[in-house]
Amino acid sequence: MFSAGDDKQVKCWNLEQNKVIRSYHGHLSGVYCLALHPTVYILLTGGRDSVCRVWDIRTEKQIYALSGHVDTVCSVLSRPTDPQVITGSHDTTIKFWDLRNGKTMGTLTHHKKSTKVQPGSLESEAGIYALSYDITGSRLVTCEADKTIKMWKKDELATPETHPLDYKPPKDVRRF
Repeated sequence: MFSAGDDKQVKCWNLEQNKVIRSYHGHLSGVYCLALHPTVYILLTGGRDSVCRVWDIRTEKQIYALSGHVDTVCSVLSRPTDPQVITGSHDTTIKFWDLRNGKTMGTLTHHKKSTKVQPGSLESEAGIYALSYDITGSRLVTCEADKTIKMWKKDELATPETHPLDYKPPKDVRRF
């Protein structure tokens, strides 16, 4: 079993002996999510340092630090086919990663804006908390702090010109 916590610790446990058998060091602050790759010996962890770290389970060595988010990485998903790693962050983006090169393959934007706010306020309802694919593997399902579940399907006709990453809707139609 693997565990992660706000103490920056990521541990692998032997449950029969109730003891830690491996530790993974490198996060600069709390670790909030983890996932195991389904076909190779890789552990993925994400946290408050805005990075998803990729670990070799057996050697405890970090393979990559997937950086590009600007706020807490609070959800990570791994699967055997591309994109092999998907992260959700309080920076209001979801990133798809190429595990072979440790680079971003794409980014989903236009989630509610995240700000450091007081718990319980309406503005605290921001960020992506969980990710999964549907049973067909063709649609990404996200659970978001604004109390919505969204389903995403790749638009085969999309280009950087038709769907720019830095697009912001006009202020009169923004919902945040």
